[in-house]
Amino acid sequence: MAAKKEYLKDEEFRRLYVDELWGVMRIAKHLQVHHTTVSARLRRSGVKIRPRSFPKYPISRDTLQELYVRQKLSAPAVAKKLNVSNLAVYDHLKKYKMARPAGSVRKDETFDKLRPGRSIRVSLIDGKPAVQVIYAKARARGYKISIKKIDECTLSVLRLQTPKGDDTARIEEIKRLYYKEKWRVSKIATKLGLSDTHVFRIMRRAGMQLKERGKKDPVKRINKHKLMALYVRQHQSVPEIAQTLGVEIRDVIRELDRHGIWKGAREPSRFDFPELATLGLWEEVIVNTGKVGYSSKLGREIMWHNIRIVVRHTDSTWCRLLRTPFITPEAVQELLDQGVSPTRITKKLHADPRVMKSIFTQLGR
Repeated sequence: MAAKKEYLKDEEFRRLYVDELWGVMRIAKHLQVHHTTVSARLRRSGVKIRPRSFPKYPISRDTLQELYVRQKLSAPAVAKKLNVSNLAVYDHLKKYKMARPAGSVRKDETFDKLRPGRSIRVSLIDGKPAVQVIYAKARARGYKISIKKIDECTLSVLRLQTPKGDDTARIEEIKRLYYKEKWRVSKIATKLGLSDTHVFRIMRRAGMQLKERGKKDPVKRINKHKLMALYVRQHQSVPEIAQTLGVEIRDVIRELDRHGIWKGAREPSRFDFPELATLGLWEEVIVNTGKVGYSSKLGREIMWHNIRIVVRHTDSTWCRLLRTPFITPEAVQELLDQGVSPTRITKKLHADPRVMKSIFTQLGR
């Protein structure tokens, strides 16, 4: 059972804090009291509270020199031997600016067998960055490397070829790969065992014209009504439409998706809503959509007739259908010529105000 605060003497707090170099939080956890109680009892005893940056576990320079440099123990091994945390060892190594000589890096068969132009993958332990360790191993072996991050736990280490003399012999190879084979600079650098920066430097010195990055072909738009006529009514396939319009197949597929035209838009086997065929502009009709699957059938028939319908549900069974013109600048201009205000046009067409705002801006209103 935990000791009570009134039975704890100030000497116990002083001993743990001054002699054992325990922190306030550690003492509070050990004695099962609040950390403010520990601070108050220490101040009452005349003990000055240490700042947070105070090294709890001071390690002398000679100790680190013996264990880390002469005996060539790793930092975790030194921490375990001195019964301190790894962070304490790293902090003192940084404080004393202490490092092993290049030849003291322990052997690693993976790096020893790494040839120029080849790459290996290195896994990070517990997600901790090992970049400085990798560079230290490379310097100890006289390697020049390039490190790329593959994901959160994996690095790709490429051993570069040490440049000798000028790069005249590499220019023709780079030109062939860059212009004829259409290779990226990073792929060329990997093949030649060079860094990306080195390849860019060679290309600039040779006066090679670099491709513009991020430049794409303009998107080819296809009118919805033209697609409806070819795909829905004339039953042409996607490749036939592409050949007719002189575009790529992927352009046709993208435009079909953009306009929401699907295969079900082709002629239905039977019409469940014959009223749509005779419905005039600005006319309304009430239909029954209460049966299972009738909502999707209504959408297919609207797509087949190529008309714009505003659907309003009166209840769970019946719907009110209003036929309106398609929202185009020409239709909006016609209503404006009739003296209808922009606000009234938006409400009459049941349109999105943001779409109407762009159309009015296009018409100069």
